[in-house]
Amino acid sequence: MSGRAIAGIIVYALALLELIIFLLPYTLVMYEVQRRRFLRGLRKGLKDAPRELRRSIVGTIKEYTSIRFLIRKTFSIARGRGDMKWIKDLF
Repeated sequence: MSGRAIAGIIVYALALLELIIFLLPYTLVMYEVQRRRFLRGLRKGLKDAPRELRRSIVGTIKEYTSIRFLIRKTFSIARGRGDMKWIKDLF
């Protein structure tokens, strides 16, 4: 292998390492912060709604915006078994 090939491998390995160590956790943390802000605003906006309706809406939104739900649906779609029925359930 030439020196350029080894240098290229090192650069790509460092970029991948940076992605795994810094960017993915930062993205997940920022997503969770924005999600919590959104849910807080939603609760404030629905404070005059009946309790059962408010709980139903907030519970559904919490489920569909959770990171666990997002990862589970992404992997099921990537495997080819993902149906889009859950999107229809939103409406």
